[in-house]
Amino acid sequence: MRLFIPVILSLIPVAVFLQSTLLAQALPGGVTPSLTFLLVLASGFRLGAAGGAATGLWGGALIGAAAGALAVPLSLFYGTAGFLAGVHCERKPHRWTLPLVSLALFALLISGESWLLRIWEGREPSLSWKFASLGWMALASLVFLALPRLRER
Repeated sequence: MRLFIPVILSLIPVAVFLQSTLLAQALPGGVTPSLTFLLVLASGFRLGAAGGAATGLWGGALIGAAAGALAVPLSLFYGTAGFLAGVHCERKPHRWTLPLVSLALFALLISGESWLLRIWEGREPSLSWKFASLGWMALASLVFLALPRLRER
């Protein structure tokens, strides 16, 4: 567990770099995989609410800085998602619920990002892009079924 925290905190800048450069619109449908979001959820599932929130604030700030002037709102969105993932994990859920929770939190994130784009840029992502993003995230969140033992209290 001690090694998990520095590893995850150092992987987030790498994930942001990959997400914003090499993997930009790499998936069919013009979707960029959200590696940072997956790392935030993994930390929430492994470290609990506080660890998920802290990792989410860090990851959201980096994603927002890479996107432009959205560091603070995206930091809050990612921090909330990490916190909620940690709260879910602290209730000792069944392992099969982790992909479902991941997908629900990603849907909330897409809604928040769409709202931000509508306010700041006057545009909104297309509905097909939203569905493609949700579909790819559903596939990617299946990795949480392979997580080692969930956090125990």
